[in-house]
Amino acid sequence: MPVDSKPLADDDQKKQEELSLISEGLPLITAKITLQCPNCHRTRRFRNTFTGDKIDLILVSIKIIDWLSCDDCGFLYNTGIEFEI
Repeated sequence: MPVDSKPLADDDQKKQEELSLISEGLPLITAKITLQCPNCHRTRRFRNTFTGDKIDLILVSIKIIDWLSCDDCGFLYNTGIEFEI
């Protein structure tokens, strides 16, 4: 009989995915994206970890993020990106 297992919490699932990528020998890249409104100074931060073979996906994400506007005042966000390799 199969044993039922409860689903992993989001943090546990992310850690499990990172461990599986490390065990496959793929280098991990962490991207930190900071969005700041030049008008009202609202700041939003995002972080994602991916492998080098998925760089094309992060480039598409960055192009989309570049067009995001502030929820409060409608100005386009200034985008800052940091990569940890």
